[in-house]
Amino acid sequence: MRKILYIIIATIAFFILGTMAILFEHERDLLLQSSSKHLHEKLLILGYVARLDMMTYDYSKVEENFISWCERDGYIISAMVSLESGFVIARYSQEIQHDDYLRVTETVPLFDRDKLIYTVDYSTDFIDKQARSLFIKLFSWGTVVMVLLVGSLWMLIYRMAVIPLNRLIEGAKKIGHGSLKHLIEIDSKDEFGRLASEFNLMSERLYDLVEKLKGSEQQQSDLLNNTSSVIYMKDLDGKYLFINRRYEDLFNVTNQDIMGKKDHDLFPQEMADAFRAHDLKVLSSDTIMEFEETVPQDDGEHIYISVKFPLRKYSGEIYAVCGISTDITLRKQSEKELLSSKKQLQISLHASNIGLWSWNLQTNEVDFSPEWKAQIGFEDDEIANRYEEWESRLHPADRKRVLSDLKDYMDGKKNEYAVEFWLRHKNGSYRRIFSRGEKLDDVSGETDYMMGCHIDITERKQMEEELLKAQKLESIGVLAGGIAHDFNNLLTAIINNLYLIKNHASSGNQEKMYERIEAAHSASVRAQGLTYQLLTFAKGGMPIKGLIDIRELVGESVSITLRGSNVICENLIPSDAWHIEADAGQISQAVNNILINADQAMPDGGTIVISCENSIIKVDNNLRLKEGSYIKLSI
Repeated sequence: MRKILYIIIATIAFFILGTMAILFEHERDLLLQSSSKHLHEKLLILGYVARLDMMTYDYSKVEENFISWCERDGYIISAMVSLESGFVIARYSQEIQHDDYLRVTETVPLFDRDKLIYTVDYSTDFIDKQARSLFIKLFSWGTVVMVLLVGSLWMLIYRMAVIPLNRLIEGAKKIGHGSLKHLIEIDSKDEFGRLASEFNLMSERLYDLVEKLKGSEQQQSDLLNNTSSVIYMKDLDGKYLFINRRYEDLFNVTNQDIMGKKDHDLFPQEMADAFRAHDLKVLSSDTIMEFEETVPQDDGEHIYISVKFPLRKYSGEIYAVCGISTDITLRKQSEKELLSSKKQLQISLHASNIGLWSWNLQTNEVDFSPEWKAQIGFEDDEIANRYEEWESRLHPADRKRVLSDLKDYMDGKKNEYAVEFWLRHKNGSYRRIFSRGEKLDDVSGETDYMMGCHIDITERKQMEEELLKAQKLESIGVLAGGIAHDFNNLLTAIINNLYLIKNHASSGNQEKMYERIEAAHSASVRAQGLTYQLLTFAKGGMPIKGLIDIRELVGESVSITLRGSNVICENLIPSDAWHIEADAGQISQAVNNILINADQAMPDGGTIVISCENSIIKVDNNLRLKEGSYIKLSI
């Protein structure tokens, strides 16, 4: 019996031991699965937190959080987080080696189609400890009690922990798949309830951040795609990463088509080489630079001003170059036309000898053009740009007048500034200058600049003086011809009368002879008056005025001038014609000249009609005569 009992006890013991061994291994496997599952969940949570940091390329933050988590856990032998592309973000390793460990790998997708890969080697020491402890407890309290307790505990844990953790895992998966508004159910106020509440709060904040990021991305997209400038990004190898809408429109290429292409795939060799050289220069200098680049378009080559600068990660590493190019073709054409116009203006100013000046009234500086300085014999660098350079060279006789005219114009007392003056030349002589200027007001109405020109009129003034002398000589010549003509007429009258006197003296006709003597005497008196008038003119004297009967003076002129002519004169001057105050010799000369010209114009005979009328001239007349009484003589 005892043997049987021992056998039964041994059998029971072996059964219990076997059962405990089986339960031990089973429990160990469950612990391993549970640990693996928990570790996966932790890695998912850690991955989605890291995903937020990866949105700003903050690798250092991801590394810091990962290392801190590994150190806090205590059972992690080694761990690594990397990108699917192979880039390792962080590593962790303990110095103690473990033969038995649990390896867990978890993948978390990123927004840019890359993935975070977590690989963790987890020590199983704590699992073995738990299993052995469970074995002792089961052995001490009994297989059945231990099984019941373990079962009850398992059910409790499952209800209080596994179910909430499963909900968290499901929620994390949905968020990972883009359902950022997903919230998990909260049915308790314990730690798992608070964890679920924090998870929901994190989900809401994550949704808000993503929405703000989308809004920011939309604003950036609107800004980049609605500008008139061409904007583009290239990686360090020169491959395009981004182009804006303006680039697409101008060069007939889309963002999708240009990705991965280089300038040599799009532009001629020479231009592409230049673009690449500029990009490399920016990357090597690590600064913002500006270039002028020529680009072919459908309507021909265009000139762009390109501002290029390097782009950096948060770590400070340069990963791309960005360019903003603005079309300046029209501006270049305008500058070329302006330069051409400026050259033409300079040529014209030089050819016309016009000097320009610009006076800054705030600083008292005056910008004198080279032509201005050359007018008074100086080179461009021999005169300072100061107002005093001009004022000090004014002729003493002109200075007060010129400065007064300038002040009156600046004070608004004169509508224009146009003045002539003598300006001292480098050789000490003076040049005659005509200057005209105009003041310029700023937006507030204050005068801050005055601009004008200088024209050297010295030679022109000399020519005018010479011309005036020539005109005077010509006038003297005309006068001398007129006087000779008058003298010839008077002498002809005297000679003819003397000839007739001689004939009448031989015939004894005293009456006719006396009449001819009177005519000769009258002609001699007129010749004397003409001679006196000539002497008066030569001495610069004034005409000799006297009271004249116009009817009598015209009658004498007609009698002398038209004697022996086949031209008839009708003298219609009335007897009540007013006497005039004038030089009798000048009036007689004028009437004689007109009569002689009329007689010569009618060789076959004709009639000269002379009339006269009294006239009163008022102030508002078109003859530019003073107000008063006049006679109007018509021949």
